[in-house]
Amino acid sequence: MQVEFDPKKAAANLRKHGVLLEEAKGSLLDPFALVREDEGSEGEGGTLRMRKEYDFTGAKRAKDVPHLAKLQAEGSRGKTRITILLDDDVLTEFRARAEREGQGYQTLINTALRAAVAPEAAPVTVKALRQVLREELRTR
Repeated sequence: MQVEFDPKKAAANLRKHGVLLEEAKGSLLDPFALVREDEGSEGEGGTLRMRKEYDFTGAKRAKDVPHLAKLQAEGSRGKTRITILLDDDVLTEFRARAEREGQGYQTLINTALRAAVAPEAAPVTVKALRQVLREELRTR
């Protein structure tokens, strides 16, 4: 099973359900998600229709459903799912920046965290560049 990004569908889903594709994809990769096969919800052309209520008595963990387990294994190489509380204004800024830059906000947060734990590998900032230039000019 592959999750493909379609910008038009992602925008339609955001308008209709208020959920970003990145967040929806995350639910498929959650090994603790409860899932169940629902053959009866297919509409015209094989599209799924939401029901008002679902019965999860026969549900399985996503990690126990072969095609979802495979998707999880492919999507989580080198990554670990966690739950973290962030300040609202910080999350809002990362989401806005992600939208402007056409990236996922979680990717931007990961980049910022990586820069914090390995500052020598972080991109050069204007402040750091100015400091280096001043030091070089003083030594000449």
